[in-house]
Amino acid sequence: MYLFMSNQEFINWLWSEIHQRDWGQINLARASDITRGAVGNVLRGRQAPGKVFCLKIAKGLGYPPEFVFRKAHILPPDPINDNAMFEQWKYILEQLPQRDRDELLKIAQIKVEYQTKSQEREKSQKLEGIG
Repeated sequence: MYLFMSNQEFINWLWSEIHQRDWGQINLARASDITRGAVGNVLRGRQAPGKVFCLKIAKGLGYPPEFVFRKAHILPPDPINDNAMFEQWKYILEQLPQRDRDELLKIAQIKVEYQTKSQEREKSQKLEGIG
């Protein structure tokens, strides 16, 4: 058997990404500019995902390369920020002009303010119900 057991987590993740997009292996290969054979070999565990493969998969799936490298255990988990969502946000923000980044920051601040006020109202209503 060819399976690189340390890569099973990556294989499962990659299958999940393919299914979430309602793709097949050929769609992933085309989006990533790699051969279907290379995709198939990694998905069957016959080949470990290398740096070039992961870099192309990241581009094809729209993820930052560091995110995919961590999924493939090429990079260790980020000890400061082990949250993949932050890496995705960082990657997206880096692609936007400053004006759009500022706009998104304002939207996030408004949402936080709204959430805080909602929680305060709920807390106040519960206290009124008790008294």
